[in-house]
Amino acid sequence: MSLSLGFRKGEDFYVDDERYIVSDIHSPAEFCITREKGNQTLRVTDMQAADIAPNVRASVRKGGQYHLARVSFHAPKEVLISKGDNCRENGGHRYR
Repeated sequence: MSLSLGFRKGEDFYVDDERYIVSDIHSPAEFCITREKGNQTLRVTDMQAADIAPNVRASVRKGGQYHLARVSFHAPKEVLISKGDNCRENGGHRYR
């Protein structure tokens, strides 16, 4: 099962305790995700998904807008994924 979330440039999310930032959006079919730890940037396109963490893959979710990255996460149920603002505002609310 996958989880799809939308992000604007500069918005962040967490995979377990690791912070990731949507660092650039080139088009609805191409964006970059930067892992805060180690400052590693990964490019995601409609032709190429990215392994952003162990057992976690990010791909393009169709139907995005030019200024919005629609990310589809593929991960085991035990991996916790949350939007950064939700995590901070709701005391650590997690989607999985």
